[in-house]
Amino acid sequence: MDHIKNLVDSFSAEEKKEFGHFVNRMRKRKGRKDLELFELLAGPKELKAEVLMHKLYGKTSSKTAYHALRKRLRRHLMDYVFIRNLEIDETGGAEASQLLGLATHLFHRKSDDSAWFYLKKAESLGQKSEDYAILTQIYLKMLEQAPYHVGADYPEILRAYQESRIHRREDEQAELALAKIGYHLNAQQMHGVETDLDTMVKEVIAEFELSDKYRKRPKLFFTVMSLVRSSYLGRNEIGAFPNFLKSEFERFEWEKGFSQQNAYFRSQLLYMLSHVFYRAWEFDTCAEYLQQLEESLENAARRYLKILQPKALMLRTAVQLYQGQAEQAVELLKPALKKTDFYTEQQRLNMRMQLSLCLFCLERYEEVLDIYLAINHSDHFLAKKMGREWLFKKFLIEIITHFELGNEDLVLNRMRSIERQFSDLKDVAAFGRALKYMYFLKKYFKDPEWLTPESLANEIDTALQVEEQALEDSQVVTYYSYLRAKAYDVPFYALLINVFSKGEHF
Repeated sequence: MDHIKNLVDSFSAEEKKEFGHFVNRMRKRKGRKDLELFELLAGPKELKAEVLMHKLYGKTSSKTAYHALRKRLRRHLMDYVFIRNLEIDETGGAEASQLLGLATHLFHRKSDDSAWFYLKKAESLGQKSEDYAILTQIYLKMLEQAPYHVGADYPEILRAYQESRIHRREDEQAELALAKIGYHLNAQQMHGVETDLDTMVKEVIAEFELSDKYRKRPKLFFTVMSLVRSSYLGRNEIGAFPNFLKSEFERFEWEKGFSQQNAYFRSQLLYMLSHVFYRAWEFDTCAEYLQQLEESLENAARRYLKILQPKALMLRTAVQLYQGQAEQAVELLKPALKKTDFYTEQQRLNMRMQLSLCLFCLERYEEVLDIYLAINHSDHFLAKKMGREWLFKKFLIEIITHFELGNEDLVLNRMRSIERQFSDLKDVAAFGRALKYMYFLKKYFKDPEWLTPESLANEIDTALQVEEQALEDSQVVTYYSYLRAKAYDVPFYALLINVFSKGEHF
């Protein structure tokens, strides 16, 4: 694995272009080997070191020179990422850190008055952003310099330092709690480890002393809501969480509110509200919160816009799809795919899958295949970039589409290839149901007459553990509804809309 290439691949098209200008900012010269290496690493394929050396140096390639070049490029990349994060930071925390460094430099040069001036500006920014990690460092520097500065209020600085330490610990405890829940969720999904997540979340909140603090600060509130949400989604039950989150959010807005520096947490919570109501199939309420989210993003920093706007777009088009507005979803997704300077490759790949589902529902099968043919990457790259679950879903959409186009022989050959490719996941809990689904899909492709309402109920529903009144993930419902539509000989998209609109679940 080439870690520098992975870093380069994380850049958007706009950032890759900007990086070249950044490297040449001090002195522009032709034939820069570091930029030549950057361009090679930015290519679609991962090249071996020997190939890279030959392209860079020809027959006179030198491992020593090559590794020195990689080190120089890595330094440029680190500098670029650091400065870019400073430029796009909305909270002021990064600038506070920068001002602390400036003050430290001035203290070393015995320019104490200027140093204190910048130290106070850093403190102000740190307080506004509630960045208690940097505030702790600022107060430590103030305490260190207080004996030499006339007018420094040592007891007050000490009080502020101790208070900052308490808040910093709260933030750390919240992050540790979130990490612990994430670990157990992953174990449950990947290895089938049974965990009482509801009890665990309550225990974790108590263990990390968050019970009586989370309503006091936006960051803690968001973290605790994320923890509670994890317990519901982890066991594939949304339950009462949407209304609980709605009530807690409204209470927090009324009692505390969100400052401009904490607007990002409000936007994240609005997305969370949109998503949980979407998972509960309450699409109208989801759309209401989506509208608020989109309004909150109108003046957001580009950094946060690039995180939340793609999520909002995916959720908006998903709601449109399941409310019978697939055409409108297509009209939103197609132009978005062209914005390579704004959306990351990973985001655009997810948009492609969403678009392919919309087109499939509209029976525009040739266009579905074109969506995936336009991906200039190997399956290995896609599995690495998007995960094997994403790749498996892509394969399912492709083979079902080919079947609808009458390419039965191609479909069966492709399915045998997919079975070999994913055979190692038979015992992985998260994939067990998906592989069973493909077994029944293959059975239907071989003998369409086999699939009847009776075989659906007696074989498929039993094996896939389809339960009445179960609020399944929408994509699971979509794939299952394809077989259900075939069993009842009704149009797929009409059945799918009916399932969601009437809330008949399965």
